[in-house]
Amino acid sequence: MSAEPQIQARGLILDDDELQRITGYRKPASQARFLEGMRVAYQRRKDGSLVVGRAAMERALLGDQDGDVDDGVADGINWKVK
Repeated sequence: MSAEPQIQARGLILDDDELQRITGYRKPASQARFLEGMRVAYQRRKDGSLVVGRAAMERALLGDQDGDVDDGVADGINWKVK
């Protein structure tokens, strides 16, 4: 196995140091609560640590960049009565 795929794969997910800097927590349980609050998907490794996609975290941190508001309603009329 060459080193290049490992470097590319590393770019897809946050490493442990990045996750700690973003969440402010060292323990995976605390990191998970933080991520859930931001609605960022994650997976748990067998050792309990978290796998977080870089793109998912970037979307959560950058928020709405184009000014559109996601109100959960598709374009058009919302016929549901609240």
